[in-house]
Amino acid sequence: RRGDTHSSRTTKMASAPDHLEDDFPTDTLTISRQELVEIHKDLHRSLRETVEELIQPINTRLDDFISELKETTKKADANTATCVTLQEEVRHLQDTNIDLSTRLLAMENRWRQHNLKFRGFEEGVEENTELPVFLSNWLAHALQLEDGVAPAIAKAYRLDLWRERQKGAPEIF
Repeated sequence: RRGDTHSSRTTKMASAPDHLEDDFPTDTLTISRQELVEIHKDLHRSLRETVEELIQPINTRLDDFISELKETTKKADANTATCVTLQEEVRHLQDTNIDLSTRLLAMENRWRQHNLKFRGFEEGVEENTELPVFLSNWLAHALQLEDGVAPAIAKAYRLDLWRERQKGAPEIF
């Protein structure tokens, strides 16, 4: 206290509560300011050490979480880059598919110009031969080609639409 003339600057504390009288002397305790400062420093150091001990496992776990998050972020970035690359490839393949589909359609239209359609053949008229062979032989006979000369027919199909039409002698149209 500032107004005290006491040179040792001591503080007097009240006696201990009744329930502690057995453990502590009931006499007045005198502690100097220097001792209070030392007690305060000891308590502060002890509290800081306790808090640090309690926080250390939390800090360790937090560091682990940060490391895992960084790894996950790297993987996500790599996957995003891969995804973008794949999307670009898909777009390119779609463009190529459109181009090829257009070309195929054009080729099919050109090939249709070279197709021959026949009608009037009864079902099973080709008997035991394949349809392309039968048609090649029939054309050679219908066009009165020399023996051994026949047109090459790669593919032949039956169209149900033509079967439903008027039956008669086979004809080319």
